[in-house]
Amino acid sequence: MKAPCIKLLSVFVAICGYCCIEDTYGAGGKSNKIDPPKNDLIIIYQHGKVVKVEGMNNEKKLITNGDETLQIAGSHNVIYAIGGLKSISISGINNEIYVDRIHNVKIEGTNNLVHYKLANGKAGKPVINLKGERNDVIKVR
Repeated sequence: MKAPCIKLLSVFVAICGYCCIEDTYGAGGKSNKIDPPKNDLIIIYQHGKVVKVEGMNNEKKLITNGDETLQIAGSHNVIYAIGGLKSISISGINNEIYVDRIHNVKIEGTNNLVHYKLANGKAGKPVINLKGERNDVIKVR
């Protein structure tokens, strides 16, 4: 009865010892440890792309060129568009968008908010199309 227990114990020790090696350095002095992804995701998109965000509780920073279209379908998303967007289209509830420069905003849903610094539309305002309740597009300083 002691022999199976000793074998089981030696297997357990070998597994635990193997798992603890993850912080050691491999060939070339590089760490074998893999860092987990962060919630604050930075995405770079090329000219002329459509950027889609779907789902709930996403928080993203986008580095943009000014000719992208941002499409959001979902709720409780917070998006920071650094560099500007051609247009924003939101379908959902409780979404917040912060953008440097915008031309066109279309919102269908409830309680969505777009904050912009500059606009390419007439009189420094974006073209706005709102459907639903408590949706707003606000210029910030």
